[in-house]
Amino acid sequence: MFLNIEKIDLINIMINNTNELQTNNPAILFQKGERFFNEKEISKARVCFEKIIAMDSQHIEALNNLGVILFFEGETSQASELFEKALSIDPSYKDAIKNLYYLLRSSGNPSAIISYLREAIRLNPQDQELEKLFQEVTSHISNGKKNNLASEIGKIEAFFVLSTGRCGTHTLAKILSLSKKVKMHHHPNPVMGNESTFLWKGDVNKSDVSRQILSPLISEASKDGLVHGSITPELTLFTDVIAQKLPNSKFLILVRHPYQFVRSALKQNYYQGHSDDSLRLQPSKSSEFYSKWKGLSQIEKICWLWVETYKWILEVISKLNKQRYLIIHFEDIQSGSSKIQEIFEFLNIDGYCEKDVKQILEMSLNSQSYGRFPTPDVWSSKIKDIVNDQCGSLAKQFGYILETTPVAVPYTINHPCWRHVPKVSIGLPIYSGGTMLADSLESILSQD
Repeated sequence: MFLNIEKIDLINIMINNTNELQTNNPAILFQKGERFFNEKEISKARVCFEKIIAMDSQHIEALNNLGVILFFEGETSQASELFEKALSIDPSYKDAIKNLYYLLRSSGNPSAIISYLREAIRLNPQDQELEKLFQEVTSHISNGKKNNLASEIGKIEAFFVLSTGRCGTHTLAKILSLSKKVKMHHHPNPVMGNESTFLWKGDVNKSDVSRQILSPLISEASKDGLVHGSITPELTLFTDVIAQKLPNSKFLILVRHPYQFVRSALKQNYYQGHSDDSLRLQPSKSSEFYSKWKGLSQIEKICWLWVETYKWILEVISKLNKQRYLIIHFEDIQSGSSKIQEIFEFLNIDGYCEKDVKQILEMSLNSQSYGRFPTPDVWSSKIKDIVNDQCGSLAKQFGYILETTPVAVPYTINHPCWRHVPKVSIGLPIYSGGTMLADSLESILSQD
């Protein structure tokens, strides 16, 4: 009979002092050692196994049994060495494997037993008991990791800025980085962009992708203890999963007046040749709406993007505690209003400094250096009607009242999107903005 840690009744074990036994017969000493152990005379049992090992250092049963005794006497390091030595002699010795696993599990490092189990199974591939033990161990380790991960997630502080993009996210990231308590993540993510597009089309499992999104953040946050903030628009469609997986997370909803968003997106040439158009939201090709969507004008598609994004955001936050989200207008950030200080207070972070914020606002971060489209004050009634019809109702929920009275367009300006239909269409490759060329052409075309 060989000793097993899990089967020992600790309550009844009494450590007694005794004189060493005089016999030098290993077989007799082993029998006496096990008898003493079963009779709770642990000190006598220890002496027996120590004498056997002194005579035969390769006696794996004595090594194992002495390891069990040392473990319960609190000498875990020495016990581990004895189990490991027994396995170095016979890697398939199951009693030593079981006892070493129990020791490693109690010390918080159960996965260290895997290599021993794999070697034992390699030597005895038909041993069903070893295979069953391997499955039990890996299952236990997996469950332990899940519990540890859940514990870590519960401690993590993070916030996510939800938007369509083109809303001053670079500026907000710079402002929030004033806090030493914050680590910002703000970068285009092609992988997440693809996943967002597939998600919108219903072609991807949101739970699976959420692990890919959150794992790096959880790993970093659990190590550095900082508040992690993400201002990556591609994450917006995963808000519901993020809110569930990270119970302490908060959300900043960053919204821009639809007129200004449409103008910015037109300057970037959304849906008509922008490098990230493949990552931008669009209906599934299998949907009934897709053929209609393909026939929409560029402005109509941009309005659709604004509406669908913020409809989704409002639907998600309607299910959250109001203490977990804050709606911010781009215009409030641009003007440097008290709303910026409110954001710091909402996120419970330090570092707000009015002077530093003012300097950041003067930098014009991520401002467009190319693309041209007139400001809304000179838009034709046709353009405004398109934006009003598609965005007006939702814009009102965010506190924006869109113009209903058409604004007259000066006769001297001619543009294919405005009132006058050009008699000649000119296609031009525009480099570095093409500002001077565009100004010259507008001047020429405005002459009678």
